[in-house]
Amino acid sequence: MSQLVVLNLGSGNLDNGFPGIVAEVWDRENEPPIKLVGQLPACPTLLKSYYCWRSLYQSLQSPIDWRKSDTGFRITLESDDASNNISSSEFQELNQRLRQQLNIWLDSKGFRQLERRLRARLNSQAYIHIVIQTDDKVLRRLPWHLWNIFADCPNAEVGLSLPEYERPSVQRTAIGKVKILAVLGDSEGIDVEKDGDILRQLPNANVTVISKPTLQELTEYLWQEEGWDIFFFAGHSNTSFDEEKGYFSLSSSNRITIKQLVNSLRKAIKQGLQLAIFNSCDGLGLAKELAQLNIPQAIVMREPIPDLVAQVFVKNFLQTFAGGLPFYKSVREARERLEGFEEVFPCASWLPVVCQNPIHPPPTWLDLLRSMEPQRLTAAKSSGDSDSTDNLVTLVFTDLAQSTLIKSVLLGTDITEKNQVYYETILLPHRRYVERSIVDYGGRVVETEGDGHFLVFGSAVKAAQWAIQLQEYYHLHPIQTPLGNLEVRVGMHTGQPLKDGRGYSGQEVDFAARVGALADNGQILLSQMTAVLLRDSKTKGLDCYEHSPTFLKGIGSEIITELLYLDRSPHSPRNPQKPKLKNTAIIGSLAASLVVIAMRVIGLLQPAELVAFDQLMRLRP
Repeated sequence: MSQLVVLNLGSGNLDNGFPGIVAEVWDRENEPPIKLVGQLPACPTLLKSYYCWRSLYQSLQSPIDWRKSDTGFRITLESDDASNNISSSEFQELNQRLRQQLNIWLDSKGFRQLERRLRARLNSQAYIHIVIQTDDKVLRRLPWHLWNIFADCPNAEVGLSLPEYERPSVQRTAIGKVKILAVLGDSEGIDVEKDGDILRQLPNANVTVISKPTLQELTEYLWQEEGWDIFFFAGHSNTSFDEEKGYFSLSSSNRITIKQLVNSLRKAIKQGLQLAIFNSCDGLGLAKELAQLNIPQAIVMREPIPDLVAQVFVKNFLQTFAGGLPFYKSVREARERLEGFEEVFPCASWLPVVCQNPIHPPPTWLDLLRSMEPQRLTAAKSSGDSDSTDNLVTLVFTDLAQSTLIKSVLLGTDITEKNQVYYETILLPHRRYVERSIVDYGGRVVETEGDGHFLVFGSAVKAAQWAIQLQEYYHLHPIQTPLGNLEVRVGMHTGQPLKDGRGYSGQEVDFAARVGALADNGQILLSQMTAVLLRDSKTKGLDCYEHSPTFLKGIGSEIITELLYLDRSPHSPRNPQKPKLKNTAIIGSLAASLVVIAMRVIGLLQPAELVAFDQLMRLRP
């Protein structure tokens, strides 16, 4: 489950305040958004603290000869009048003061009620994207990730957006690989080749690396008809603070702006460009100009960044993102892991920031693979890999067995701590494996909620093969829980559901969910339609056992088929009502016991007990 919060700060600035703030809370499954309103007062002290922080941050770095040092920065900073005689402890005090002033400001009377109502709407365990919408140059540079709300929402991350944006027309091609155009620019004093090596190691990626291209060469690459998914730049860049204009260096003698690539980038975005990563310094000016072109997502650095820190961030981000973690969660994890550098490079974890077009939900790595694009489905069907009926897809629901009981017996002082342990040691590894493994079978994650997945495949055969592979993998490489090895329940149905954006709706989805609810621990269940398609395919290794008809709520009587694996014997599907009946019996017994105890306490049972005792004594010989 994911949630989007767009916090539009409206017109205003820190000198005069923000009288018309609107927060829109979007649940990706529900329309329209919930709207909350508030205001923020003027806060010139926060403005002053930021300017002081920025000056001291640059002064702390300026004694280093970055262009000749192993710890080089990806920028040459302009000199300023700030003193270089600054201790790390003094700078840490300033960091803490900036954090405190930001949160005091956000706790102002006019904003406090908005935040409380916002928190009430958020699911703290969901993937939450909080987008700060403003064109104020100072607000865009503030460390919004220090807002207290992020400490309480471990899967939330902040992004930036301009107040105005549009949805560009996109014509994507389907190739089954993530296409990356990597530009390695001016490398004086830094090692951009390491960035290229990181990109080349990504799974299911087609990486094109060009070093120190001319403007004409770069333009030609951006105009390629097959398009790009990710544009990546490593090198030197900077932003003119007053003009908010960004520059990046293709070579030591060729510094260019986004405006020089406007038509080329528009073409690339139209062809499907989803993400731009500028792994270089001080990139908010570049991000602003990219946002004006309505690029879906961009990652830049707020301030100058050390070469080593830039490399570690992009490596960690891309590895987790390609491993199946959601986009914003991948950014947050990679950013927070930079804390280990902060003894040497202060505020390293403050630097990466996402800039997003709110119309575009952040992609997953699987989205970039385009595994379910119409062109690819057509090609798969013509090659015999998919079901013969047009628009037929197989819907799969998975769930984890005994998850509630597992959470209750995990180590932890309270439910929050137990949930965190469960998420990190059980649920997250499971999610990563599911999202990674379905790629080879042409599957896509439609939705995750709680412990379950809603998946879609273009082929019933591929869906069945994936389900068997999942169960066999967990048999050989189990995820350990306090109750033994983790077990997964799988149910699927093949049909023609209603297309709902990138999701699906209608009775076909309900059908698949009902079948999934019948699956027992480690069981794979199929609807009759899916079973027929598997039998007709005559694919080896798909052994089925037909159970007696079962009544499905809202569907009717249905023959349920079990897909067997690893010499597993068939067993009856579970009855979702049984746990409820069992719980009812337990509650009833407990209530009866309490009534008896109460009657004994007040003496109502004493006459009956005396009669029974007398009868018992008469029976003695």
